[in-house]
Amino acid sequence: MRYKVLSTLFVLFFHAAQAMEESQNKSANQEYTLIEALENVGHLNVSQRIEIKKIEITKEKKISKIELNDYVFKLPSMGITNIEGISKIKLANNELSKWVEIIHLENNLLEAIPSEIDAFARLKNLYLKKNKLISITPNLSKLTDLYSLDVSYNRIRDFPEAFLSLTKLDTLDCSNNRIAQLPRLEQCKKLARLNIADNKLSTLQAANAHETLPASLQSLVAARNHISRLPIAINDLTNLRYLNLSHNAIPEWPETIGNLTNLIVVNLAHNSLSAVPRDMHKVSGDPTCGQVIIDLSGNKISEIPAESFNTNLHTLRMSNNQISVLKGFNNLFKYICELNFSHNNLTAIPDELGQLSNLMCLYLAGNQLTEIPESLTNCTNLRSLDLSDNKISSLCTIWRGFVDMHSLNLSRNRLRSLPHDFGRLGRRSPAQVKINLSSNQLDSLPLYIRNSKRSYSLNLSGNRIKEVFASVGKLQSLSELNLSNNPITKVSSYIGTINRLRSLNLASAQLKELPMMLGKSTNLRVLNCNNNYLTNLPTSFRNLTQVTQLQVLDNDSNLVTNLKNNTALQTLFVCLLKTNSFYYGNPLCMYPRDMKTEIYQKMEEN
Repeated sequence: MRYKVLSTLFVLFFHAAQAMEESQNKSANQEYTLIEALENVGHLNVSQRIEIKKIEITKEKKISKIELNDYVFKLPSMGITNIEGISKIKLANNELSKWVEIIHLENNLLEAIPSEIDAFARLKNLYLKKNKLISITPNLSKLTDLYSLDVSYNRIRDFPEAFLSLTKLDTLDCSNNRIAQLPRLEQCKKLARLNIADNKLSTLQAANAHETLPASLQSLVAARNHISRLPIAINDLTNLRYLNLSHNAIPEWPETIGNLTNLIVVNLAHNSLSAVPRDMHKVSGDPTCGQVIIDLSGNKISEIPAESFNTNLHTLRMSNNQISVLKGFNNLFKYICELNFSHNNLTAIPDELGQLSNLMCLYLAGNQLTEIPESLTNCTNLRSLDLSDNKISSLCTIWRGFVDMHSLNLSRNRLRSLPHDFGRLGRRSPAQVKINLSSNQLDSLPLYIRNSKRSYSLNLSGNRIKEVFASVGKLQSLSELNLSNNPITKVSSYIGTINRLRSLNLASAQLKELPMMLGKSTNLRVLNCNNNYLTNLPTSFRNLTQVTQLQVLDNDSNLVTNLKNNTALQTLFVCLLKTNSFYYGNPLCMYPRDMKTEIYQKMEEN
C-alpha cells in the first residue's frame, strides 16, 4: 500500500504523560480519552492495554513510527491523514476487524484495493476516492455489510460480477472514472443512490442483463457521459426522486416519463431532445408543496405543448433552445419561482406571465424582445430579472412595484432613457441592488437613484455619456459606479461627495484630468482610470490624509509623468502603472520596503 505524502502538522488528542502514568496504576478496563497535542515526539508507542476512545493523527513531520499494539483499541475512532515522515505504522493484536465499520483511504496513490480489506467483515463505509485504482477486486464481495462505497476519481474501467453479492449496498459513487459499461446491479435490491457521472457510458443497459437498474434507486446521476439512448426499463424506476442525465447525446425519452411521478429534480440539460418528454406533466414530486425542478436547457426544443408541466412546478430552465412562443403559464402554477428561457427565439413576453405571483427569478436574456409588458408589474415578488441582449428601446413605468428586486440586467439593449419610477427599484431589498445598463444608448446618469437605505451598484459602461454633471452628487446610494467605455471628457467634482462610493471605473474614456474633490471620497477602495489622457493624479492625492482606504489603483495607459510624494499610494494593495511617461524612474521607490501592504508594479513599458 502506497500513501501519498502531503503536509507537515500533527494533531494528536492525547494527554500522553498523564495517561501513561495513570495506566500503570489502573486496571486494563479503564478508559482514557486522548485530548491534547504531542509536540516533540519521534516515536509514539502505546502498547499497554488501555482503552482509547479517539485518536486523530493528521499531520506531523517529527513522528517517524507509531505503535499501538496489544488491544489498545475499544470501539475506536481513529484518523491518520496527511502525514509526512511516517515510515512505520504498527497496529498488531488489536482485532480491528471486529470493530472497524468505516475506512477512509482517499487521496493516496493506491493502485489496487488492499487484499486484506476482506478481513473487515463489519465494514459498512469504504472511501477510496482520488487514488489510482484500475479495477475493483473480487474480494470486495466478502464485505456483505457494505452500505456505502466511494471509488470516484480513479481509473476504473469495469466492475466484477462480485457486485451482485453486495445486497446491502445503499450508495455507490463511481463518478470520474473510465467506465464504458454499466455494472450489473440488479441484485443490489437496496441501492438508493448511484453516481456514475463523468465516465464513458453509451447506454444505461448493463451487458447481458435483463434488468437495467434496481427499482430501489432514488437518485441516479449519469451526467457527462456519451449516452445516446435510454432503455425502456428506465421508466420502471418509480422510486426515483433525483435524476441527472445532463451533458449526453440523448435524442428522446423512451415512451413516457409519466411513470416517474415521484421525481423532484429532472436534469436533462445539454442533450439532443427535440421535444419535451411525453407526459412530463405527471411528474409531480411531493404533492404537498411546490418543489419540482426541471432543467431542459441546451436542447433542440422548439415548442411547449399545452399542459406540458405539472402545476407543482417550482423551477423550469429551458435556456438555449429554439422556442419562439412562451405559453401555458398561468395562475395555476402557484409554486413557480424561477423561469429561464434565455437564448431562445422569443419575440414577446406574454401577459399571462403576470399571473405568476410567486415568481422570483425571470431570465429572458438573448432573445428578440422589443418591450416589457405592463402586466409584469403584477410579479411583485421578483428578485432577479435578466433581459439583457435583446432589442428593448424603451421601458414602461412598472418599476415602483419591484421593491424587493436586487438584480436587474438590461445590458446590450437599445435604451435611450429611463422612466421616472426607476429609482424605486429594490427599495426593500436586504442586499446590495445591482443594476446593469451597460451597452445601451444612454447619454446621462439616471438621477432617480437617490437617498436610500440600500446601496446600489450601477453599471453604465459602453453608453454615450459625454459629461458627468454636478447632479451626480445626488446619487448618495451608489457604492459602485462603472462609467468605462463612454466618451466622457469631464467629471464633476461633486462625484467626490458620494460618501458610500467604494468603486469607481472611469477606464477607456477621454479624460485629461480627474476631479479635485475625488480626494474626499473617504470610502473609495478601487479606482480604475486606465486608457485615458491623464498626465497626473489630482493634487488632492498628493497631500492626501482623507483617502486612507484606497487599495487598488489602475492607471495603465495614460500620460502620467510624476507621482512623487503621493502618500495616497501607501495604502495600495495593487497599483498598475504601465504604459505611462515617467521621467523620474520608479515612482514608488520612495516608499519603505517593510510596508504592510504589497504593491504590485507593472511598469515594463515606461
